[in-house]
Formats: sequence, structure tokens, C-alpha cells
Amino acid sequence: MKNKYGVCEWYLATTGPSAIRTASQLGFEGIQISDLGGVNQNFPLNDERIQAHYLEAAETYGVQIQGLQGVVSMTQHGGIKYPMDSVKGQEAIFNFKKGLEVCAALKIPTYLICSFVASNFTNDYEQKNTAAMLKLFVELASEKGIQIAYECFAPVEKLFAILDYVREGLKLCYDTLNPIRFGNGNPPDEIRRIGIDLIDHIHVKDAPENLTGCWPLGKGAGKVEETIGVLKEKGYQGWYFIENYFYLPPMNELGKGWDLAKMDLDYLHRICE
Repeated sequence: MKNKYGVCEWYLATTGPSAIRTASQLGFEGIQISDLGGVNQNFPLNDERIQAHYLEAAETYGVQIQGLQGVVSMTQHGGIKYPMDSVKGQEAIFNFKKGLEVCAALKIPTYLICSFVASNFTNDYEQKNTAAMLKLFVELASEKGIQIAYECFAPVEKLFAILDYVREGLKLCYDTLNPIRFGNGNPPDEIRRIGIDLIDHIHVKDAPENLTGCWPLGKGAGKVEETIGVLKEKGYQGWYFIENYFYLPPMNELGKGWDLAKMDLDYLHRICE
């Protein structure tokens, strides 16, 4: 497998099939899509007519829809940190199954589950509930041949505890900036500890020295080149997804979003290849 390069839809100015076209025009091979409002919009991606638009765009523009993130249904609705038999827990399982149906229909190989915003665990009790929920998700996804990738803000020790509980089938979305932004780790060191076998894909972003917002890759405090150097040293070959906030301050003050995205992609090609 060779390295492939994608972009996260939720930080482009376009969404849905239009974002797939944008990704293609910028030179990306893949895209991770959001749940398009998910439960808040009565699960629009579960409509077969809307699915047809996504499939048509992916085929027309030659872009792989590599991942689905339940931005609303799974992240803003934080049920994964509650017991499975609770009301919130049951809602999380229902929302998850809706996303799993989307992955199967759109032939999306990876379903990204995150502990952010409302789903971010803040104590041992919530962490244990999250681990139990992820174990169930992995079992349900494996029946459909879909990989569950997990991303969180927690220190690597807590991440290892979750992986140990789930045991098999769970992989990571490793974000190269999160440990620096949240002050709980050093990305190159974490990659050395985690290894590459547990990583499904990489999210790449950078930040200015004050760690507020994003900054062009390789020009900020995110240790991007050093971290990717360790990934190369370990033999990682797979998906890199740029997750810079092209259209938000302070990065948007540097130029137009499309130009900034293309600049980041060119940078990744240079240092990865």
C-alpha cells in the first residue's frame, strides 16, 4: 500500500457531493464526510436518493469516500460515555447503527468515532462506558466488514486502557496536533509507543505558537515534519487526511481556502514521499 491523501469535509467550505468535487479539483484522492446533520436532520444520509448523489459524485470525480464521522449524531450527542442500558446509551447505539447503514450503502470502509464535545469522557466511569460502547460498535461493524477508528483527546495511557478493553478490531485515527494542543503528550513519542499497526489513518493539522486555530502544515508548533518522520521510520503507508481549518481565523487571513488546502497537500507530498 502506498500513501494516500485526503481531506476532511467538515473544514471545507462545501459539503456533500459538492465537497467531493472540490476534493477532486484540489488533487485529493479521498475524503472523510460528516453525517450531514445526522439525528438533528432526521438522518439525511440514510435517504437512498441522497446516497445516490454521493455515489455518483465519488465515481465521477474519482474520489474515495474513505470515512464517515458522526459529527452530530455521535459527537455532539454524547451518548457513548453513558451506560448502554441508559436512555442516552440507547440513543447512541441507535445513532451508531444509522451511521453503519450509511457506511454499508456508500461503501465507506471506515467509521470514525470520536470522544469530543459532548462525547468527551472526563472521568474513569465515563471512560469505562466509552470502552464498553466501542467494543459493541466494533462487533456490529465487523459483521458488515467496516473498520471502526477511534479518536480522543486523552493521554496515551487512557487510550491504551480502552484498546486493552476492546481487545481486537479497534484502530485509531491519530491526530498529529491533539497531544500538543491539549498538553498531554508529544506526537513523535506517542507514535513510537503506539506503533503503526493500530493506526487506521492520520489526521494532520498545524497551529500557530499560541495553539489557537490552525496554521499551514510545517509552519507552526505542531511538529508535523518530525511526527511524519517517525511514521516513515516505522514504515507507515496509508491515508493522511488534512484537517486544517482553512476558512477560520487565523489561517484564513493568509489567503483563500482552496489555495491554502492545495498548499498543505503539496507540502504533504513533499515530506511523505
